[in-house]
Amino acid sequence: MVKYEKYKTKAGKDKWKYSGYYGFDEKTGKKLQPRGRGFDSKAEAKLDYERTVENYKNEAQQKMKQDIKFSQLLEEYLEYYKQSGIKPGTYKKFKDEMNRYAIPLLGKKYVSKIDVDDCQEAYDALRKKRKDHRKIKNQIKTVLDFGITKQYITTNPMEYILISKVETRYKKRRLAASENFYEPQQLMTFLEAYKEVEEFHKFVYFRLIAFTGLRRGEALALYESDVIRNKKAIDVNKTLAEDEDGKTYVDPFPKTEESNNIVYLDDDTYDYVIELINFRNSFEQYGNTTYIYNNDFLFPSPKTGKHYHRQAPNEWLKNFFDRNEDELKRRGIHRISPHGFRHSQATLLYELGVDPKDAQYRLRHANLKTTMDIYTHISKDRKRAPILKLDEFSANGATFGATKQEETKKERQER
Repeated sequence: MVKYEKYKTKAGKDKWKYSGYYGFDEKTGKKLQPRGRGFDSKAEAKLDYERTVENYKNEAQQKMKQDIKFSQLLEEYLEYYKQSGIKPGTYKKFKDEMNRYAIPLLGKKYVSKIDVDDCQEAYDALRKKRKDHRKIKNQIKTVLDFGITKQYITTNPMEYILISKVETRYKKRRLAASENFYEPQQLMTFLEAYKEVEEFHKFVYFRLIAFTGLRRGEALALYESDVIRNKKAIDVNKTLAEDEDGKTYVDPFPKTEESNNIVYLDDDTYDYVIELINFRNSFEQYGNTTYIYNNDFLFPSPKTGKHYHRQAPNEWLKNFFDRNEDELKRRGIHRISPHGFRHSQATLLYELGVDPKDAQYRLRHANLKTTMDIYTHISKDRKRAPILKLDEFSANGATFGATKQEETKKERQER
């Protein structure tokens, strides 16, 4: 918005001037009001105004390049992240978490002005809201690292915050208390209990992931044609994922390159899978379930014949535990997540003395460290094993010591 006016100088000459309004300086908050006078014509005044406005635009762009808000930096990073080939569901989760937790804390701050105190304050606030606060902190750090790459900043203040010992102790306690897996005997007890009261295809699903270590989405995405009958195996070559809108779809690429592999089944698990296929394809009604015939998915939704939502196994477990909580506690069965059955498979392999490299291949981990550090849980029986050996040693040692003392005393008497 601009106004042009003609006026007379003290010398009586006709001149032109202008006054305008161009909004606010985003950084300082001051009004941008271009003014000019002393022009011989309105055309000259108009040309000068346009040059002034163009200078405002250029200065704003330079300031933007030199100093942008964290919210703007996040938008740039999200565009880069989206083009990096990341899965839509992973992108959506990252974006949602940053918008929900990082933006309220740092979104309005200019990245060049964000210091260690700002990052420390943000992190302390995250600790009160999220158990996985370290993950959110690392995500913020990643965005600020991107700011260094784009030359908006030269250092990342998130690298210098203090991680309190209280948090470290809390984290250790939480991990030590985690029991997201079953001991071998617990696993069999769970499967027996589940089979007694739940639908057969759901039982087969949990039996399959427990005895193969398949991930939740990998099992739900299986086709009947993925069952290799002459080898008693399944071909894992896809998984279920979520798009940016939270809708489930079949992703032709499993989690990692190593995930795409053939997994062999034990005899009982294979028999259950074949029993499910035969009965489902022969009859519309099996057990408590009415099936819509579908020869594609191994575990189709009875209502649609298509794949389940990837959260379905979580709901199955929750409903089962809610309905049978007292009885399960009596049997020594605690709640676990679908991924806990993958942990249970690793524990079972460990208990059976399977070589770690063989366990890595079966679990389809990219490296051995993952198998050893994350999925191999020491069973409760193994935790007690050293104590039992010490008890045995102590008992034998006491007997051995007493015998030696008696022999020494007898020898002295004989002498």
